Amino acid sequence: MTPAARTPKRRNETRQLVMPILAAVNAVPGVRVWRPHVLAGAARDVAGAGLAVGSADLVGLCQMHDGIGRMLCLEVKQPSKWLTEDQELWARVVQDLGGFHACVHSVEEALTAITRCRAGERS
Repeated sequence: MTPAARTPKRRNETRQLVMPILAAVNAVPGVRVWRPHVLAGAARDVAGAGLAVGSADLVGLCQMHDGIGRMLCLEVKQPSKWLTEDQELWARVVQDLGGFHACVHSVEEALTAITRCRAGERS
């Protein structure tokens, strides 16, 4: 196979969406999110670090109205794309333990998700 015939990698296909969302969310007072490092397989076993496969693209904290921080997870997807099975599992775990998880497709959806998080919603 020649280099020209190779299929381009699909990694970081949401990068153009993640970076503006990261900046917009971190500009909201009382909210801070980061892009987690996900390790899988042998690398995870050796390093003993990183979040699980399926973890959200942006993970952080949202200060609630009473001053308490709440886990905030945002999975960024291209329009018309939704969560994978691993991502749905991650979302359920976060929500079952009192955190907030949302699948967002734009800056506007991410900012609306913060409002829902502060209102006590799960997603």
